[in-house]
Amino acid sequence: MKKIAIIILVLYYIGINTYSCYLMHDDKQKAINKEWRVSEKDFFTLAIAGAPIGIEIGMYAFRHKVSKASWRVGMPSLIINHFVLFIIFYRRLYRKKNIL
Repeated sequence: MKKIAIIILVLYYIGINTYSCYLMHDDKQKAINKEWRVSEKDFFTLAIAGAPIGIEIGMYAFRHKVSKASWRVGMPSLIINHFVLFIIFYRRLYRKKNIL
């Protein structure tokens, strides 16, 4: 049961980060073509939901939103937050119960 929880969490992170990286690419193309774009609020919502790594990769791979300080500071801080939360979740899931 514990391994299934970790596998589901890892698959969730892979899926949402892949989608967010694609969304950064799509938004960059829309910016080039002067079309309707994805709002920054949506990107930050995705990042809070677990996709800061995909957004960070997309930012630098597609050179999109890299000049904004809120993005250069916000995404790395969310990456650190999610890493810490994952470690806390993992440690609590696998912590040994004291018999006493």
